[in-house]
Formats: sequence, structure tokens, C-alpha cells
Amino acid sequence: MKNKVLIDEYMSLSIYDHGKKFYDAGKLLETAEPTLTPPMAVCFSFSIEMFLKCLSATQKYKVKISQTYHKLYDETLVKPKGAGHDLVALFDYLPEELTSEMEKEYRTLHRESLRNELVNIKSVFIDWRYQYEGKTYILHSSTLTNVAGFLSEFSKKKILEQYKQ
Repeated sequence: MKNKVLIDEYMSLSIYDHGKKFYDAGKLLETAEPTLTPPMAVCFSFSIEMFLKCLSATQKYKVKISQTYHKLYDETLVKPKGAGHDLVALFDYLPEELTSEMEKEYRTLHRESLRNELVNIKSVFIDWRYQYEGKTYILHSSTLTNVAGFLSEFSKKKILEQYKQ
């Protein structure tokens, strides 16, 4: 049983760490150029995706771990089939109890709905990578930084709670 818990912790931490590196890269780019740039937008957006997947793994791996499986990484643990980089689909895949908690905390900090913010930025990762194709749209960098910063801290908190159990 101990090995199973280690696998769960490793998976959540691994995804979080990946997202945190992209978040930190976005923050570094932000200090160099305060105007939103495609690399900054992509870094923040991808970090959001990773933090949502981290939260999903933290929640859903406990169900999968009790079943027989043949591989460590099972994509269905972190995203619904066909979700791709869609931040709203990843958010909606989380348990309702968790999304309610997230909504409450985010609204307290930013006076906005987290899900609505995700709707506004759900395709940034794809669209801003190909800015030269004209796919970009007006986007307030504060939306990206607020959501990414919030999810970085919220995910970290949930991982720490998991370790205390």
C-alpha cells in the first residue's frame, strides 16, 4: 500500500513541478517586458493547464489506485478524453466539491468567477502560439497572471494537505 501512496504523491508533485516551471518562466518574462507577449501568455496558460491536471491527479488517482492497472500514467486521471489544452474542460473535469472551493477562494481574492476567467482564456495556449496567423485577441494579462498565480498556490496547498493525511 505504501508504494501506491508514493506513486500518487509523485504524480501530483511531478505535474505541479512542471506547471510551476512554466509559471516561473512567465513571471520572469513579465519582469523583462510588462506588456503581454506570446511567450509570456503561452507560459502562463500552460502552467494553468498543468495546475488543473495536478489537481485532477491529486483527486482522481485515489480512485484509480484501488483498481488494477498496467501503467503508471493514465491520461484519464488528469483530463477528459479530447480535452486537449481546453482549460474549461479541465476545470469541469474536477470534482464539484473542489471547484466550489476554488470558486469561493478565487472570488474572495479577485471578485470574479474562476470558471468565467477560464472561459476567457481557455484557448490562449493554442491561439497565442500562432499569433502571426491572426488568432490572437484582446486579452488582459492580469486575467492570466491572476489565474496562474491562484492555481499555483491552490495546487500547492492541496498537495501539502495530501501529505498530511
